[in-house]
Amino acid sequence: MNHDRLRLDLAGLAEEVTPVDLRDRALRTSRRLGIQRAIATSAAAVVMLGAATGTAFAFMPRNEGQAPMPADTSSVTVTASPSGEPSPSPTASGSPTATPSNTAEPSDKPALVLGPDGLGALTLGMSKKQAEATGMISDFANLDKQVFPGCPARAEMKGEGGTVWWSTRLGVAAIVPPAGVKTAEGIGVGSSRASVRQAYPSWRGIDGTPPTDEGRGLVPVPGNPDAVYRIEVQNGKVRSITVQFDQQDCYE
Repeated sequence: MNHDRLRLDLAGLAEEVTPVDLRDRALRTSRRLGIQRAIATSAAAVVMLGAATGTAFAFMPRNEGQAPMPADTSSVTVTASPSGEPSPSPTASGSPTATPSNTAEPSDKPALVLGPDGLGALTLGMSKKQAEATGMISDFANLDKQVFPGCPARAEMKGEGGTVWWSTRLGVAAIVPPAGVKTAEGIGVGSSRASVRQAYPSWRGIDGTPPTDEGRGLVPVPGNPDAVYRIEVQNGKVRSITVQFDQQDCYE
């Protein structure tokens, strides 16, 4: 009984077992090994390619210098100073730049001299427009004709004082210069009475009499017979000086 039962069980197991095809298993194993070899070969090829590329880059020449500068860009050259420390020395690669100079140019403008015809470009006898065109005076201002019937207009000189009188009959009739201006003989505001006497021995009072130490006096202008200097002395010093027509009708 037991032997028969054993045979039956073995026969059942034999029917359940699927026959194994050794050929198919061998083929599958061969394919798997082929794929593995292909993967390994590809990986080795990638590694070799990377190594070759790195080697190529390693042997390529390197441009370790600085990029070229534009033509108008200043470069800096470092030179050694006597102390041993480097000091930058700029060298311009473009056009040279001028160095400003602090030296002031001397003024060649001549000093104004009073007389014999006036003061610089401003002369006796000018019209209003001619006098204003010199740029030395402001525009003429009208005066009260009842107070100044002969000279109804007056202008101030530009700068440090001075006055110009205009006559309806004579044009510019009198010029009072700014302080500091002197005659050709060196007389101006601040000059001593003795200097006036020495420069102009014929200096006389307004009424023609010899002036005292104080007062106003007239003296002919050397080089212009139609003009006189009006010189006023106070406390032994020249207080004012004017060049004017001898026949002016503005005052006195």
